[in-house]
Formats: sequence, structure tokens, C-alpha cells
Amino acid sequence: MKAKRLLALVLSCCLCSSASAALAAPKNTDTQQFHRVFDAATVSRYSHFTDKTYVLPSGYTIYDGIDVSSKDGTIHWNAAAKDGIAFALIQVGNRGVKSGDLFQDEMYTAYMDGAAAADIPVGVTFSSQALDTAEAEEEARFVLEHVKRDNVQLPIVMNYAYYDGSGRLEQANLSQSQKTANVLAFCGIIRDAGYQPMLCASRDFLTNDIYTEQIKQDGVQIGVAHYTTQTSCTGYTCWQYTGSGRVNGVPSDVSCNFYLTTGDLIPKHTVCGFQDVLSSDWFAPAVSFVFRNNLMNGNSPTQFAPHAALTRAMVAQVLYNFSGRPAVTQAASFSDVSADQWFAKAVAWAQQNDIMSGYPNGTFGAYTPITRQDFAAVLYRYSNKRQLDTSARDNLHQYQDASAVSSYAQDAMQWAVASNIISGKTATQLAPRDSATRAECAQMLKNYLTGVASSLLS
Repeated sequence: MKAKRLLALVLSCCLCSSASAALAAPKNTDTQQFHRVFDAATVSRYSHFTDKTYVLPSGYTIYDGIDVSSKDGTIHWNAAAKDGIAFALIQVGNRGVKSGDLFQDEMYTAYMDGAAAADIPVGVTFSSQALDTAEAEEEARFVLEHVKRDNVQLPIVMNYAYYDGSGRLEQANLSQSQKTANVLAFCGIIRDAGYQPMLCASRDFLTNDIYTEQIKQDGVQIGVAHYTTQTSCTGYTCWQYTGSGRVNGVPSDVSCNFYLTTGDLIPKHTVCGFQDVLSSDWFAPAVSFVFRNNLMNGNSPTQFAPHAALTRAMVAQVLYNFSGRPAVTQAASFSDVSADQWFAKAVAWAQQNDIMSGYPNGTFGAYTPITRQDFAAVLYRYSNKRQLDTSARDNLHQYQDASAVSSYAQDAMQWAVASNIISGKTATQLAPRDSATRAECAQMLKNYLTGVASSLLS
């Protein structure tokens, strides 16, 4: 978990996903409670992204983050992480402020992949111009469609804002009740899909244009955009305190945020819809990566089975899919692989390309768990087939069981360790002949395709 991260504009919640009637106005004291100077204990927090010190409520762990969209250009995410960025809020899309059409942010995929490779947790934002609950629900469904293959570990944020006095939201002149209903509609769908919703808005919007306390009471986290060193807002989870921070790895001024929590930055929730993969699991980023890139699916829509063994047939299918499922001219010659089996073409392709072979008895062993050394050997042969550099070697002297590596897998294991594709189960045990779990294989595939084989993803 890198140093600090946040959500930029935030605030969102979920109560009723189809509210169309005007909501009752909360008591006048609600606004007063939200818009007041902290009367609780405060702490000072210095930000080297602005060289200023900020006043925040005490009793929280505070993380630093950035809020980005395509306007921020090409981001070097590893540099941002080293500079202290612990999280990012990445814009997935927006509704046109004049046209009302929905657009995906052109940098969304690149940003999500870059943040994942740098192990920076992410939330996503959508810039709304919803005029009614139907549009708000449409926006939420748009977001869910675009994030379904991503590892969204932080909230999905509805950014709700006016636009220079001329946007469709300003021109509609909606009541506070209608705007509140729109937020609740968006957030309700997000919550029902298993994500934490948030609303992001300016201090003035939260104070004067929407019933903030009503939204908070529905479990919506609050994000406030207020460019000052001591905001008069209270009750927020995220504070976007500048739009002109300077962060290493980001080529231009960028929005910076503080994220406040009394627990972990990343709440424990499921990843990619798999109930057996939590965001806190060491293999969660790898599972998200292989799922997002269509390399591995679950054993069912809700179970990834991370601790189950990966079979030889599954490995053949993974690489066959990644290679674009090329035409196969002849069937596999193995006695245990018939043409009507789901993996038949993948095994035939792997055999014909010298990527995988069978056993001396003429079988392929489709349901046999693949060993760690065999998985390395398969990736080694595949790399040679794709004309990648496989010259790196590690003598494996740090592992007490290095002698257990079979002769046919020596080059492959030395290359895989040297290339940071595989590491020991412990500091001294490589366990080359142990079965490789689905989680381990997911991690090895992620290491491989974001490292020595990164060119294959482009």
C-alpha cells in the first residue's frame, strides 16, 4: 500500500434508485451542521505537493491521492507512487455539459492499467449532468459496464457540478430536492452492485444546492472540493484541497486530495465479483489483471478458486486465448484429448507450436495440476515462440531446494526467477515440483505480461 490516496470530489450514497418524487427538505440545521468551522480537535497536515499546511480533524489516518482524467496527460504511475501517492481517483467518463451524451474518458484504460501495475489502489469518478433520476441511473449503469473488469478498490464517485454558468445542469434550474434525488438514484445502483458510492461536489454546491445531510444519512461518503488550507465543511471523507498540485510522474498541475479513514485505506470487499477474492488478499491485483485481460475466468461467476490447482488444460487454454485463438489445422495426437472437449483446440495448438508436450504414455494429462517449474517452462517456450528475449538467468543459489528443479526445466526456472516472473514460496524454498495454484499462476502471468512480455499487451 503506497503512501497516500484519496478520492477527489466525492460524495455519493444510495437510498432509492428510482426516486422520482421530490424528497422532503431536511431541517435547516442540516446545512448549518455541514457548513461550519471544526469545533473538534484538529491536526496540521503538510503537503509537499503544494508546500502548504492544512488543518484537518484529528483522529483519522490521512492518505494522499490524486484525481485524474485525460486532461492530465501521460502519467508515470511508479514515479507518482514513489512521491507519496497512495491512491488515485480515475475518471471513467462524463455526460456532455451541452449535448447530454455519455462519453468514456480516453485515458481511462491506460490509467487503470498503469495504476494497477504500480500497485496504486483506485476509485473511479463520473462527471454527471443528470437532470432527473432516469439520467442518473443511466450514468450509473454506464459506469458499471466500464468498470466490470477492473479492480476498483475505492469508491465510485459521482462528480456533480455546474459548468461555467452555461451547462445543462445550470440551465435546468433544478430544485434541491430533485438534485438530491438524482444523487440517491445514481448511488443506489452503485451500492446495489457492491461498490461504495460517493458524491463529489464543491463546498458551495454541498452547502446550498443539495441536501447533503440527507445523502450522508443514506451511507454516502462525502467528498468536498474547496481550495483552501482550512475548509469550513465538516463530515467529509475526502477533501480535494487543490487543483494545481505538483506530483512526480504527472506532467501538469493535478488535483490532490486528502482521504480520511479510521480503518484501512482499502476496505475489504470482493474483487471482480468473486466472493472468494477479497481486496485485502495478496493475489487480488493479479486476479483483477488476468480477468480484465481475458486470460483467466472464474470456476463460476462468483468463484475464482484461487487456492485450487491450475490444470494443464487450463494453461493451454489461457495461452491459446491470449494468442487470439488461431486456427488449428489438425487435432492433438494425445489419447486422452478428443475433438469434442472444451480444451481440444488449445491443446492441439500448444502441441503444434512446441509450447506444451505430453507424457511418454501418449497422454496429455489435461486434468493434471501443472507444477511451478512446468508453468515456467511453458512461459519460456511461449516466449521463444514469440521471439522474446529469454537470455536472463539466475543460478538459484538462494534456494535450498534448487537441486529439485528437473533438468528439462533448468533454463526456464533460471530465466523465470531472473525475470521476476516467479519467486520462492519462502525466502529459501522455490518448491519447483509443487502444484501451482490458480492464484500463483495469475500472479506469474501478471508479472510476465507487465515485465518481459509487456510488448505482447500492446
